Amino acid sequence: MTAPAVVLLGASGFLGRNILRAAAGTTVVAVSRDPSANEGMGGARWISVQQWPTELLKLRAAGPVAVINAAALTDHAHCEVDVESAMRVNARSVGEAATLCRDAGVPLIHISTDGLFSGGHPDGAPHYWSLAEPTNPVSAYGKSKLAGERALAELGWGHAVRMSFVGPSRGTGRGLIAFLARRLKAGANVEGFVDVWFTPAPIQSAAARLLKLARDANGGHSIRQWGSAPAITKHDYLSRVAVAAGFAPSMIPVRRADLPDADSVQLDQSLTCEDPWTADELIELGAQGLREELA
Repeated sequence: MTAPAVVLLGASGFLGRNILRAAAGTTVVAVSRDPSANEGMGGARWISVQQWPTELLKLRAAGPVAVINAAALTDHAHCEVDVESAMRVNARSVGEAATLCRDAGVPLIHISTDGLFSGGHPDGAPHYWSLAEPTNPVSAYGKSKLAGERALAELGWGHAVRMSFVGPSRGTGRGLIAFLARRLKAGANVEGFVDVWFTPAPIQSAAARLLKLARDANGGHSIRQWGSAPAITKHDYLSRVAVAAGFAPSMIPVRRADLPDADSVQLDQSLTCEDPWTADELIELGAQGLREELA
């Protein structure tokens, strides 16, 4: 059976670049707002956001194809002050992409978030939020991502993957590993939240798993949750990654709940995940990513 080509939305971002890195041997059409700035990256053919609907139909006529939507407005602070942009990118654009894919009979893999639940659980943290529990995001970002999920559900098309991810930034400067690398390069203390729990996916492995899902997926709609187990605080994650990479930074514990905008932050982002990565895998790949950032 011929492997499907992949149309990758958000190809120049943090997750998109890692998917390109994992996509050796796969025909990838990379979609970006500025394709000329990325031409040649990852061995993909780069096109603009305006071109991708037409390109999708051409690819579909030539053989199997799948779409991975890694495009998102992820800056939480920006989302809080510009809710309209957050809803446009994280919700309405998702519905538009799903409609195009449904009408063409093309599977869509959409990257959602772990930030869809309330700030905490009465039983304390970590609480592993399951697919059966009601969503109740506390941030503008989470609300916009939930609206994107609901657009898929209304159409009955698109497979949403809830997760957060950590790993090498591939030149974007995004993520916890890039933050840790900057602090280590500067010889500065490293601050980490001791009250923010999460179950992140190592981005290198998550990228490969997303590509496999795109190859194997059929049409229709589903929601799944990916990540690691057990949950870990962001302070402990940064500490363990640094030590595993051969560093002994001065770690400064910080409580996110003490900061001014804590009301708009989900302090427990832990998910009940299918086929979770182990803590050892998470830390080992985090250390690998840190060494890459520092090289």
